[in-house]
Amino acid sequence: MLKNIFNDKYLNTIYIWVALVAISLVSKHIFLLSLAIIYTGFLPFLNVVLWLSVSDAGTKLREKLKVWHWAVMFSWLLFFYSLYAQKWTAGVLNGIFHVDAGNFGITYSLLAFLFTPIGLLYHETVTGYAYAIFIVVAGFLVYAIPVARVTDIPFKKILKHSAVFFSGVLLTSLFLSMVSILPKHLNDIATRFALWSDFNSSHLCADEWSKKSESVIFLGGPNMLAYYPSNKSGQKFKVEVCQSWKSF
Repeated sequence: MLKNIFNDKYLNTIYIWVALVAISLVSKHIFLLSLAIIYTGFLPFLNVVLWLSVSDAGTKLREKLKVWHWAVMFSWLLFFYSLYAQKWTAGVLNGIFHVDAGNFGITYSLLAFLFTPIGLLYHETVTGYAYAIFIVVAGFLVYAIPVARVTDIPFKKILKHSAVFFSGVLLTSLFLSMVSILPKHLNDIATRFALWSDFNSSHLCADEWSKKSESVIFLGGPNMLAYYPSNKSGQKFKVEVCQSWKSF
């Protein structure tokens, strides 16, 4: 039985996800948290690809649809995905730094390409409705168990289906809980990556404030977004105007 469980391709993707999320939340390592968020975002797409590749229904669907059908659908999906990715990424970066997201070229590209699925599929509204529907369905199924006891259904069969049901309840509850926790680390990941990739420690500003800041990002003209690591939370980033410049 265990062999059959671990041979299930769909369940294996969930096992990997559970292990990755557990390790990342325990370690709090920024790389593992990033990997967990990316994998969580792409998990539904991965299972759809598996379904199309190995299931009988997926095989029949692939046979019915011609190449140009897939090309048209993929083009439209990519178009709408790119629009949402730009909007979502701009909102995330603007919410953190309160400046135009276009100033963060590398971070913008990373978030749009790898992290958008977590914002698209696991938005608070989506997970909220999913959790509500799950509770309603679970409530109805709970009453189905005692009703089944008064029928001619064998007790072992009821016990088997009950075990499957409660396992599903546990896994679904775990999944929804985890996907609500992971996005909370997104801002920290985006901030750290932006400081590494888009902020500059070398610049020509000679103002007094530039000596206290660690790095800046150029906003155009004399305006800069300065990073002050020693400031308290909520005041680490500040837009400054450079009045005097060094020469070289």
